[in-house]
Amino acid sequence: MSIISTLRDWGRSIMQKAAAATGIAREFKDIFELDGVPAFARFYREGIFVWKQLYKGFYKDWHLVPAPSIDSPGATRQLYRLNAAKAVCAELAGLVWGEQAEVRVSTQGTGNREQGTGNREQERPSEVRAEPASAAKQDAGETRGPQSIARTRGEQGTGEDPLNEFVQHVLRQNAFGEKLQQLIEQGLALGGAAIKVWAEPIPKGTGNRVQGTGDEYDVRLGYVAADQFVPLSWDNVSVFESVFVSRVVKGKYFYTRLEWHRRTAAGYAVDNELYRSDMENGVAPGKLQDILGARVPLSELYPGLEEHTEVPNGTGLFAYFRTPVANNLDDNSPLGVSIYANALETLHALDICYDSFVNEFRLGKKRIIVPARCVRQVADPVTGQLRRYFDPRDEVYEAFASDDKDDLRITDTSVELRVEEHVSAMNAFLSILCLQLGFSASTFSFDEHGGLKTATEVVSENSKTFKTIRTVKNQLSPVLEKTVRTIIDVAALYGVTWKGQSVAALAADGYEVKITFDDSVTQDRQTNLNEGVMLVGAGLLSKLTFLTDRKYGIGLTEAEAMDELKRIAEEKRAGEV
Repeated sequence: MSIISTLRDWGRSIMQKAAAATGIAREFKDIFELDGVPAFARFYREGIFVWKQLYKGFYKDWHLVPAPSIDSPGATRQLYRLNAAKAVCAELAGLVWGEQAEVRVSTQGTGNREQGTGNREQERPSEVRAEPASAAKQDAGETRGPQSIARTRGEQGTGEDPLNEFVQHVLRQNAFGEKLQQLIEQGLALGGAAIKVWAEPIPKGTGNRVQGTGDEYDVRLGYVAADQFVPLSWDNVSVFESVFVSRVVKGKYFYTRLEWHRRTAAGYAVDNELYRSDMENGVAPGKLQDILGARVPLSELYPGLEEHTEVPNGTGLFAYFRTPVANNLDDNSPLGVSIYANALETLHALDICYDSFVNEFRLGKKRIIVPARCVRQVADPVTGQLRRYFDPRDEVYEAFASDDKDDLRITDTSVELRVEEHVSAMNAFLSILCLQLGFSASTFSFDEHGGLKTATEVVSENSKTFKTIRTVKNQLSPVLEKTVRTIIDVAALYGVTWKGQSVAALAADGYEVKITFDDSVTQDRQTNLNEGVMLVGAGLLSKLTFLTDRKYGIGLTEAEAMDELKRIAEEKRAGEV
């Protein structure tokens, strides 16, 4: 960043703060009117916001249809919906990140191959994040800064490596296993998602404080959906500057907090801004949440939050995950597109077909035709118009006027339900959807007994589903690795210790991050293990490779595999004695 642009941004910030303090700040329609924000308004409006509504199950342009009646010619109704968009994202997310997936860190035997943060001098920021009690639970998280602290934790970890124990503690504390699968699902639906890391003070009196250590901090994770994230700068590999959007309703105002993450000459900077828009009669209208409003002092809602913080970490405090689908809506955007972005017409057709299927039972009920003269009519006391005596919404009886004596009889006109035709049509659309989304044929199906179903058999490595799962994992793996490294970086910045040792010191000699996905669905685990054992026995695969390989073996880190081989050798020698 040049000196001129730095001075320009500084001057603009001073003017905006002065305007906010005096109450004469300009009102903004949305975030894309602010300086420095790329012109992605159309992509968000016509892409992400539409995908989100489909994921939630109701898109007004599709699902609110005319339903005129005698009493209400302009009436509307909601279409019955299959909500296949949610189903396909949930299914793929479960295949990508399952119960057996895990993240591990190993420092043993890594040397300086993977550098951590403990081997370089870093100064601590004065304050990176603070959060008022009234609004803390509304946000995905902000960035805070430490005092001079020392953190000691007494609980037991999950492994022998203390750095891995610390990382596992942070992941458990932030419900990483459960939240990550939900984030992947939302990311597949909206085209991407982000994970950000910050340090948060532990409130006094919670029982987690160690006496004599002063203020203490926990490393926290924020799981951010695509509609709360706007990229600012990027390259071919990743997004390294962004702004996070969080919204809070308080009193008669609607607040939007923008958290800017930008690179500086010294490393990294986090800036917080607060905007306020009015609500009508104390209730936020449906479209008001997209209005940014005018900038107001940050202390109005976040009295303990610093407006500007310098962080000596040039790699950033967040990691962005995007879908492997090519963005054919905006070639210049680093954002991903929904996995169903190019299957909207098929999703619409499925909802129409499902609505017809449900209405087949509603409209196909028994009907009895009676002569019109048998239906009593009364005059409306207000308008004088004749009205049928029975409930006009009754769909069983229908009046029929005729002079033919043969027609003047009560007739049962029950119709045959077209169940098989509807099921066949929905399965045809589901097959098309599988093709468009990269699933194997018949991955999704529909029947009249169980509704929407998914295939449960092991996915073949040659199938389209397996290839789609693999591409999503390839996109996710570097995001998880960066998240773990950022956790360690933040802990080192804030002087956090684990079992009497600083995290910076634990990571000083480098460490290895191992991401192991759940392959129990995409692979026949026992078959692969048997094949791996045969290759080792035939001398075509080393034991070290078997222990570290995720396909044929166990999936350990190299350091863990070496330790395991040593134990095997020791047990063998002990057995010989």
